[in-house]
Amino acid sequence: MRVAVLRGVRNIVIEERPEPRPGPGEALIKVKAVGICGSDLHLYGRGRIGNTTLSRPLVLGHEIAGEVVDVGAGVSPDLLETGVVLEPGYSCGQCEFCKEGRYNLCPSQRFMGIGEEDGGMAEFVAWPVTHLYKIPAGLSFRAATLVEPLAIACQAVSHGLARPGTAVGVIGCGPVGLSTVLAAHSLGCEVHAVEVYTRRLGKAGELGAEYLYGGHPSTAEEIRANTRGRGLDVVYETSGSREGVELALKAVRRGGRVVFVGIGGGEVPLNIDIITRTGLSLVGSFRYVNQFPAALSLGRRYGDKLEGLVTHTFPLSQVGEALEFTINNRAEVIKSVIVVQEA
Repeated sequence: MRVAVLRGVRNIVIEERPEPRPGPGEALIKVKAVGICGSDLHLYGRGRIGNTTLSRPLVLGHEIAGEVVDVGAGVSPDLLETGVVLEPGYSCGQCEFCKEGRYNLCPSQRFMGIGEEDGGMAEFVAWPVTHLYKIPAGLSFRAATLVEPLAIACQAVSHGLARPGTAVGVIGCGPVGLSTVLAAHSLGCEVHAVEVYTRRLGKAGELGAEYLYGGHPSTAEEIRANTRGRGLDVVYETSGSREGVELALKAVRRGGRVVFVGIGGGEVPLNIDIITRTGLSLVGSFRYVNQFPAALSLGRRYGDKLEGLVTHTFPLSQVGEALEFTINNRAEVIKSVIVVQEA
């Protein structure tokens, strides 16, 4: 089979590897489409994401949709020819975090396309059937790659304790930010979206954001004016940037909640006086725990909107070109998808 291997910073090579065989409890997936995530861009462009560095040749990609074409021992053949999305993290089940039900924090978690676990920019992958979810009828493989970002969004929204009528802000309208807009809107929240790129901000409006802000210096004042001087109940910071963090602390109300979702910005300054004197709650939201069913439900309801987020597609042979294009055309690209094998 063909795989796209990241051999170093900005160095993608298409290689031939043996097709994997599914082990006990696993299925073999014929990969149809893989979304390009921000973590892929960081690993490709800088050789690192957060504190995870590129330590060996790596197959990127964890937003995977495909079709089951073989099964291992103990797996029902009824799963064959089923279209599925993969939950790409597989935890140990034995550590304190797994036993507490917070498997996203498992220090031994295998996560596709990051660290030591190869990802899905390959023609076939084998993966545990416990981490496969059936794609809803009518949702294309390329749109189904957005289920994983939706799971991140569902996790973030749950951390924010948002309810119908809650005034929420989403700072950064890349795929995860837009997914958060959709998840919050579906819950009945009043959504305020902040994004410097016009095309992404327009998509936030299409997904249900009622207030749109271009991210200029007066944005915090505009948000407060639109919330009767009160500020936002919850802010989801998805950009990971210094500017986004500063805005989140200025735009949230007294006693409000800021949920940090974005990764990649590294250290940013925090004004501890603002946090302490206004009684803010700051929460980190990392990946997801049991959120794929909720994400699939959103995919079932809003499949046409997910289709609209996929702005660019590339074949497997052009993974390097796809990553370069996505990095260099942020104003134009919302979501790039690698179409590995046509449906």
